[in-house]
Amino acid sequence: MPVDSNPKNGKSSPARRIGEDLHRIRLLLPCALAAMLLLRWAALRGRPERMAELPLSPITQWAGIHTANSIVFGLAPNGVDLVAHSRSITDGRERLLLRHDSTDTEAGAFIAGPYLYYVNVWYRNVPLGMGPGRKLHAMNNGLSMPDLRGMLGSRSAHPGAPQALGLLSRSGRSLFASQRSKTTLHRVPLAGGAPRTISLDTSRADPIFYNLSVLGEHIFWIRRRPLAPAESTRYAKRDGTMPPAYFEMMVSPGEGGSARRLYSGVFETARLFSSTQGVYLRVVRPDFLAGQTITDVVYVSSDTLQTSVIKDCLFEPASPPVECRGKVYWINERYTSPLLGGFNDAVRRDLVCANPDGTAQRVVLNLMDGGKATVRLTRLFSYGGRLYGVLFEAREERGADAVFRAFLCGIEPGSEPIVRKLTSLPRRSWDRGVFERGYYYFVVTETQDSILDWSTDGPPQPEKFYLYRWKLPDAGSS
Repeated sequence: MPVDSNPKNGKSSPARRIGEDLHRIRLLLPCALAAMLLLRWAALRGRPERMAELPLSPITQWAGIHTANSIVFGLAPNGVDLVAHSRSITDGRERLLLRHDSTDTEAGAFIAGPYLYYVNVWYRNVPLGMGPGRKLHAMNNGLSMPDLRGMLGSRSAHPGAPQALGLLSRSGRSLFASQRSKTTLHRVPLAGGAPRTISLDTSRADPIFYNLSVLGEHIFWIRRRPLAPAESTRYAKRDGTMPPAYFEMMVSPGEGGSARRLYSGVFETARLFSSTQGVYLRVVRPDFLAGQTITDVVYVSSDTLQTSVIKDCLFEPASPPVECRGKVYWINERYTSPLLGGFNDAVRRDLVCANPDGTAQRVVLNLMDGGKATVRLTRLFSYGGRLYGVLFEAREERGADAVFRAFLCGIEPGSEPIVRKLTSLPRRSWDRGVFERGYYYFVVTETQDSILDWSTDGPPQPEKFYLYRWKLPDAGSS
């Protein structure tokens, strides 16, 4: 029989009771601690993983991922030469891919197949030199040269998104394509090797291209010439529109050589969009009798090079189209201004699908209600037979200063809900990610603040750029 520690009142002392309770639950404490650690591990395991710091700066850009290497390109310290490095995401080893003289030009680069392609653009009587006008473009294959809206507005960016990936200068110099005097295309193997220049058209010394896309064994590109005075009198130019010009969509072999014309005409604008199986040419043609413009879509299969034209088609993609399970998907956007686009002035945004040739178009999901964005879907991806997107939600609605959270989401047309969140993305993450070997890779801009410095004065802390990745659920490595 236990002995009472306090025989006067027949009750145990508080210290004795606490000891007895701790003795009874001594096995529960390690279990509770283990459960907390397990829950924390599970939560962290489902979050994106920070891989490595990238050597990005105002004069460098991230081109993407190829196998296990992250590609970084930008200007050399002399402010003239274009350089590109391949950095291993496993051991951090870095290798120089190219060093190219880009004096007085704008430069851009994109990854297509086993190559890094880069372009140089010269302008008439507009030396770029080493001033603030230098530009670099981290370009999507198929949306190679930014169009007018991409340079002026934020069509493919979300509110509050960092603009480090886009143009380094917002000057109006390249808004007018007629100022271009020369363009060149080059490529370098991502596995290493000597760069080479790709000749698009042997019949002309220096063909000037305005859009360019590499798909399979072909290079699709657009050239343009101003209308002669006799030609321009037929077309009435409305205020706020681009002056008409003669555009030609061309295709050249992937190794370069003689070009073949696929489509041509007099248009106000012409722009290429690349997808998995072909390219889409969106042209805006003036109707001089009705005094309005009409949008047509030209689809070219990358396998057969057959061309099909859809007349008077609503095709206002806010991001490049993607193909998934036999359908092409894009975000269709109508906006109030003929020049600027984005969430603020869009009057309608829809997730749309159609057959690869553009027929049988239908709305999958309306992204706006009453002129206000209800689903802020900014970019689509197709990977492993599945459709993905980047979604933004406002945590605090304060007009232009709204604070947004980013999510990688899965999109399943015909299910409920159609858009399903997969994982939360870190703050200030770029919405232009890359899918590779079962992971989603993206870049996050971070500012390293000192915990000992509570002052608000002084210069801002320098930004650092980190490569993140997130393991896709049950995704293959195709």
